[in-house]
Amino acid sequence: MAYYRCHSAWVVTTGNYTPNAVELAKQSNVQLLGRAELGKLILQIQSQTTPKHG
Repeated sequence: MAYYRCHSAWVVTTGNYTPNAVELAKQSNVQLLGRAELGKLILQIQSQTTPKHG
């Protein structure tokens, strides 16, 4: 983040993170988006964009 002068950093995966990756992310102020969170986000977006019939 310092090199690119970012305000935030995210790492996204369709898998899971190791305990060491989680600890490093906490210490580095990096947000992790893993398999469970990614699935929830996809479902949330789909529910917002799906046309309602009725």
